[in-house]
Amino acid sequence: MSKKLKFSRNFAIYMLKGSRRGDKLEATIYVGKYKVPKNGVIPLPKTTRLRVLSHYLGIDEKGNSWKDDRLTITLEDENFWPVIVKLSDHEATRLVEILQEILEHRKSNSTEQRTYAI
Repeated sequence: MSKKLKFSRNFAIYMLKGSRRGDKLEATIYVGKYKVPKNGVIPLPKTTRLRVLSHYLGIDEKGNSWKDDRLTITLEDENFWPVIVKLSDHEATRLVEILQEILEHRKSNSTEQRTYAI
């Protein structure tokens, strides 16, 4: 997976691209609203929340609207989305399965950590 730093308007976009395009996972981090400290850690406010969208509606640099049919999860800081993750239906289904499995594991009071990659 290649990493590419791209500038668009007045904010930097850090895009994870490569073989995961189209109907596969695509993740983007927008840092323009924030001052990035030397250690690279940007603390987000306590009001930050997750938002799940059935699809993504975007506007390109020319002002044209477009639609991405992938399920989209954003990290929302007021009206700014610093993190946008688009998932295929298969990846979204796998995420649900993993979350259910982890919740069941937590009920067992086990101290074993479970880690999964999608």
